[in-house]
Amino acid sequence: MYIIIGGGGKVGEVLARQLLGDGHEIVIIERRDERADELARDLRGRYMVVRGDCCDSRTMDEAGMRDADIFIVVTGHDDVNLVACEVAETLYHPSRIVARVNNPKNERIFQKLGINAISSTVVIARMIEEEALSTQMRTVMTLRNGDLAMLEVEIPHSSTLKADGGIRVSELELPPPTVLVAVSHEDEFFIVNGGTILQPGDTVLVCTTTVNEQEVRRALLDL
Repeated sequence: MYIIIGGGGKVGEVLARQLLGDGHEIVIIERRDERADELARDLRGRYMVVRGDCCDSRTMDEAGMRDADIFIVVTGHDDVNLVACEVAETLYHPSRIVARVNNPKNERIFQKLGINAISSTVVIARMIEEEALSTQMRTVMTLRNGDLAMLEVEIPHSSTLKADGGIRVSELELPPPTVLVAVSHEDEFFIVNGGTILQPGDTVLVCTTTVNEQEVRRALLDL
């Protein structure tokens, strides 16, 4: 795919390297001359660095925005990211626009305007919380502007669960809407249904709303 990244800071650079490694064609828009030179010198793959303002339609034209499949803007300034997204959507209509949100308080503004927004602060905080509090549950990914989460949960080795021979999925008290998608048991992989029995040590893939993550944690880790 042809992907344009607005902002060539550390986030933009790491993202560009990942996308280039996956075989995509990348254009980075960076306003700082020295930083643009660094990116042009250090990156590898099918890429181009355009010097300019990612909010400026002339710069977007130079970057080939009319042909872009995806526009991702990741500068450290929410006002810049918001304006860049609005200009791209109004003039060029790429298939997908994604923005980095630096201040979580601004995330709602992006979402109200229909912009796919990812709060780096919230994502990092959630990862740190998971690492600090539990090694048995982690967020694999978020969906629909962060409203939904895919969780990977390891069923605990509790004596009660071992004595009962596991627990049937239909007996779990999970907050709606929550769906257990799949379970990994030893070396086997199953699609979950109501009759599936979860056993200690199983790993379960769960889809739920982000506001329900703590309830899901209690329902699956306090067995």
